[in-house]
Amino acid sequence: DMYCPGGAAHVASSVQALNFPSILFSPVGSDSEASRLLFALDTMNVVVSSTALSEYSTPVKTRIMVGGSQVLRFDKETKAFDSPTYSSFSDNVIFKLKATLKDLKAIVVSDYAKGAISPHLCSAIQGLRVVSPNTFLFVDAKPDSLLAWTQADCVTPNFSEACSVLGLDSKASSAKSDSFCEGLAKSLAEKLPNLSLAVVTRAQNGCSWYDKNTNKSGSLPAFTTCKSDVIGAGDTFIAALAVAICEGRDIRDSLVFANSASALAVSKPGTSVVHRMELDMFMARPTQLSSLAKMMSQQAATSWAQQLRSTNE
Repeated sequence: DMYCPGGAAHVASSVQALNFPSILFSPVGSDSEASRLLFALDTMNVVVSSTALSEYSTPVKTRIMVGGSQVLRFDKETKAFDSPTYSSFSDNVIFKLKATLKDLKAIVVSDYAKGAISPHLCSAIQGLRVVSPNTFLFVDAKPDSLLAWTQADCVTPNFSEACSVLGLDSKASSAKSDSFCEGLAKSLAEKLPNLSLAVVTRAQNGCSWYDKNTNKSGSLPAFTTCKSDVIGAGDTFIAALAVAICEGRDIRDSLVFANSASALAVSKPGTSVVHRMELDMFMARPTQLSSLAKMMSQQAATSWAQQLRSTNE
C-alpha cells in the first residue's frame, strides 16, 4: 500500500517541494487517518494549521491499481461543515490568515466540494483579499462553487469543469481546439469581475489561458513525455503556477513552469510531488526525463529521500 497526502494537502506539499514555504489550513477528523496525514505533511516540512472536528472523518480516497492503471476507486468522506464544531475551524482559518496576511504572497484555495469551505468561509477569505490587494488569490474549485469566487485573481478549471460552468457541452473534439479553449478562458474571465488570469487545463492537449490585463490569450502543448498516472496533475499545476507568479515570472513563463511540473507529475505513480531540482532539470533538458536529478545537494537528497519513504517509494 502507498499513502499520499491528497487534495489541498497535495497542493501544499507540491508548493513546499518547489522550495516555497507553505501553510496548510484544513479540517481533519479525530482518527488514525488524520495522524497519518499530519505525519506525512510534517515529513514534507509543510506547516499545518488543522482543526479536529467532531462527528467528522478525515477524507480518504482509495484507488486500486493494476499494471499502473486505476481500475477502482472508493471514497470515505463526510461534509466538514456538517460538523457541530465546524465554526471553530472556520474562525481559526480567518484568525490565522489575518495574522499572517502581510507575509502571504498568495492564497491558494482548493475547493473540491467536500464540505471544507462553507459559503461564509468563502466570503470571509475574499474579504481578506480585498483588504490585501497584493496577495494573489488562486482558486481551483468545482463548477458548483467556482463562480462564487468573485475576488479570485486566477482560476484553473479543467476542460470539462470550464464547460460545465459555462453551460457548454464538453465534447472531446473541442478539447483539442486551441481557439475553442482560449474562448472558454476568456468567457470565464468575463464572468468573474476581479479575475486577471483564467487557465483551462486540457490534460494531454496542454492548457489555454486568457490574460485580462493584456487582453491576450494563448495555448501551450502538453510536455508529457511518458504517462504513468494523471492523479493530482491539477494540484501540481496550480501549485507550480502560484510559485512561478510569486517569483515574478511573466504569465507565459509561469504557465510553461506549471505545464512542465504537470508533465513530471503524470510521469510518476500516485499522488506524487515534483521537486524543484527535477523540475529545473526537466525544463533545461525536457527530452531527457530518464536522467533527471541524478546529482543534487545533500540537503535536497535528504528531503527527497524523506518524501519518498513517506509514500513507500
